[in-house]
Amino acid sequence: MKVYLTLIFAFLTTTAFTQDDSILNVYTKEQLYEDFDLLVSALKESHPGLYWYNSVAEFDSITDRERNGIKEGMNSYEFFRIASKIVTATKEGHCRIGSP
Repeated sequence: MKVYLTLIFAFLTTTAFTQDDSILNVYTKEQLYEDFDLLVSALKESHPGLYWYNSVAEFDSITDRERNGIKEGMNSYEFFRIASKIVTATKEGHCRIGSP
């Protein structure tokens, strides 16, 4: 009986937490650039400790590299992976980003 319950539980949790990429929104490159630039400018304008752990040149290098990774037709999860690298670059632990 325990084996059956374990298999049922494993099946339910696997199917409940898998993400179907076909239901994610797809965006144009321009829309993604706009959101990305808004994220970076918001961090630069309002984050008091943005340059505590990175210099201005290091942070700008990270943002330039990640901005160049934006492609036409990316879905929201792919863009989240890029945007989360920018938030992680603050290296201070209080700034968070959520997935869509």
